[in-house]
Amino acid sequence: ITNFHVISGSNEILIRDYNGNEYGAAVIGVDPLTDLAILKINKKTVSITLGKIKNISIGDIALAIGNPLGVGQTITLGIISATDKEVAPNAYSYQRYVQTDAAINPGNSGGALVNSNGELIGINTAIISISGGADGIGFAIPIDIAKYVLKEIIENGEVIRGYVGISAEINYKGVGVLVNGVVPNSPAAQGGVKEYDIIKKINNNTVTEIKEVQRIIGMLKPGQNLSMEVQRNRSLIKINILVSKMNYQMR
Repeated sequence: ITNFHVISGSNEILIRDYNGNEYGAAVIGVDPLTDLAILKINKKTVSITLGKIKNISIGDIALAIGNPLGVGQTITLGIISATDKEVAPNAYSYQRYVQTDAAINPGNSGGALVNSNGELIGINTAIISISGGADGIGFAIPIDIAKYVLKEIIENGEVIRGYVGISAEINYKGVGVLVNGVVPNSPAAQGGVKEYDIIKKINNNTVTEIKEVQRIIGMLKPGQNLSMEVQRNRSLIKINILVSKMNYQMR
């Protein structure tokens, strides 16, 4: 598992093991929405133990493994600052991060973030830095997201997500999610969703944030039915939508 941005645009990909041996890698699949890519080499290896995000707490020890600045395999030590961090306010709900103050520098991307038991808890991805170096604000893709993407790509060759074709107003202060656009001929349009509808429930789950709507819809598969309760003027209306497949042109 590595970052999509690490391999994007590459003509050839090599993976170097801890003994310094290099192996040509095949790309099994990529998921730009989470910035993850799955690679394969023809060598029998011993897999790392995968942790669980629910077992990670703020203050836990974290170690970032990678090849920062090209100096070779390096491990840096820190603690967990957050387990479900939103970095870009308008990002998709799939883009959530584990935050750590373990030094993450350019070259750490795609490397492992592990706990004190050596379990993988994240994939090192980004830093926020004024100096351009490690300022103690590093981000890793949480292990639960990485496991989901890994499973989807191995089984399907891609991450299959649901799509209905609506956009929402990020500055809406009311209760629910305000629809500010419906894609023509999309599943939402065919189901009867209209601009200025306020989404109250999806599949009987009350929703108050755009990211909740994104997460619920994204986890559905094409062909599944979605029930939506919306407020239109002073009326509550129930709408049924046949979910289709998200593609990257739809984003």
